[in-house]
Amino acid sequence: MKDGRANVPGRMMAIAILVAGVVAFMLLRMLAPQPEVAERVERLPLVEVMPLIWEDRPLEIRGEGVVQPRTRVTLSAQVSGWIVRRHRQRVACAARFRQ
Repeated sequence: MKDGRANVPGRMMAIAILVAGVVAFMLLRMLAPQPEVAERVERLPLVEVMPLIWEDRPLEIRGEGVVQPRTRVTLSAQVSGWIVRRHRQRVACAARFRQ
């Protein structure tokens, strides 16, 4: 079995290194030059201000890309049959019918 006192020089060396590190840290901190405090200049952004004018008009948005639905729904008729004719004014503009 090892005796706990057999490694005393190694422990003393470790304690000496830690103490030397703490002393060096305190010396460096005391000898360090104080940083200069610069005066803070507040710079405002350059902007152009215009009065608000209310306008009631449609907003046109243009863009490119593929339009994809969030969900896909399959519609089926409650009764079976064929579409023989349709009323032109009652059909939404986005519907497609082939005759």
